[in-house]
Amino acid sequence: METTNQNNLDEIISQDTEKINNDEQTKSEIVYIEVDKLHPHDANPRKNTGDVTELADSIKKNGILQNLTVVPATGYWYGDYTVIIGHRRLAAAKQAGLKTVPCVIREMGQKEQIATMLLENMQRSDLTVYEQAQGIQMMLDLGETVETVAEKTGFSESTVRRRTRLLKLDSDVFKETEGRQITMLEYDKLFEIKDDKKRNEVLKSIGTNNFNNEILRAVQAEKTTEIRKKFFEDLNEYAEEVKDTTGLVYIGWFDNTKNITDYSIPECTKLYYRSYGSGVGVSLYRSTTADEKQAEQEKTEQENKIKEERDSKIRKLKELAERTYTLRRNFVKDFTLNEKATSKNLQNFIITALLEDNDFDIEKFIEMLDVEYDEDDLDEMQGVREVYERSNKTLQNKMVIAGYVLYNDRKTNDCYDYTGNHRENESLQRLYDGLITIGYEMSDEELAMMDGTHELYTTEDE
Repeated sequence: METTNQNNLDEIISQDTEKINNDEQTKSEIVYIEVDKLHPHDANPRKNTGDVTELADSIKKNGILQNLTVVPATGYWYGDYTVIIGHRRLAAAKQAGLKTVPCVIREMGQKEQIATMLLENMQRSDLTVYEQAQGIQMMLDLGETVETVAEKTGFSESTVRRRTRLLKLDSDVFKETEGRQITMLEYDKLFEIKDDKKRNEVLKSIGTNNFNNEILRAVQAEKTTEIRKKFFEDLNEYAEEVKDTTGLVYIGWFDNTKNITDYSIPECTKLYYRSYGSGVGVSLYRSTTADEKQAEQEKTEQENKIKEERDSKIRKLKELAERTYTLRRNFVKDFTLNEKATSKNLQNFIITALLEDNDFDIEKFIEMLDVEYDEDDLDEMQGVREVYERSNKTLQNKMVIAGYVLYNDRKTNDCYDYTGNHRENESLQRLYDGLITIGYEMSDEELAMMDGTHELYTTEDE
């Protein structure tokens, strides 16, 4: 390519030299122009002349060996000259302290100026690929075509297109990454990504060990997005998206509209889907058939009936617990020693029934009776016996009430769980056993409540 560029450049120079020689009005000789009257071309593809220290040292020692090519300036700098070839030499000459530099004054149109600068820089490998792209774009903006730019620069048409598309990249990020020795093939990979914003994000990783992975992730994400878009376009032709799937029949996970025939879908039903996240695939549902609706309605009615019956039974079980509590409470409230409720039986009720319960508080029990006793010499069982033996009948009656209260019997002392099934209640059974010893007689309903045979309890069939 360098040979082709050189040939094109030689051809332009040769043609221009011939033109100059034949034009008496154009100065073809080398003239020395003051450096202050020479100005960089604002369209120079090379945006940075770089470090010219070494070149400046050479100029100090040997002078400028190759003249600059300039054109008459226009506009603000009218009367001065604009540099076409030799921007670095001009910068080095200024650094070396030269007041004038050798120049050839040429007449060129804007297109020719840009083409000449582009070729001169490229054949010296002075331009970055981004600067090459900017130079090519300038030529295109001036009316050149890809074909004519390729012809004048020696680049292939493919290279011209590949260069100019680099201008789609973020220039600031591009400049930050240029020092990583990046190949053109790596830049080409970026354009596998279609989204400009994502492409510039991945550009940040070019020339690093993460670049290929970032490219692959971005490309796959775009492919997934495209597949997802097409998938939903096809899906929406025969299914409707929903958020609430209540009352619908789940068909299965669905990620390919071509496989819709794989599912057994009854006629006269409508399809629905619910999507999740950003991937491809949905949960597919359908409406219910008339038979399914009838079956579902019957099932719901049956479930509601069972629930109503269960709630009714639980409500009645609660009433039963409250009623049996009232029976026990009234017995204790009206308790007096009698033939059945002897002192011995009363003592057994207190000791064997109440003290076996872990919740029974002996100290509170004694406090309620207001009887003095020696705590240090007697354990709890002996303390109760001694208290009982030292008590008169009034106190003994009071002991039944005190013991019962401390036992914490309550309305919710029941024998069923939340479903209405029978549940054993050992503490309540102990209380009944104790009350029976002092004359309490359990009703048939209480016996059925305790042993689980009451008609209100839910059976396994229910």
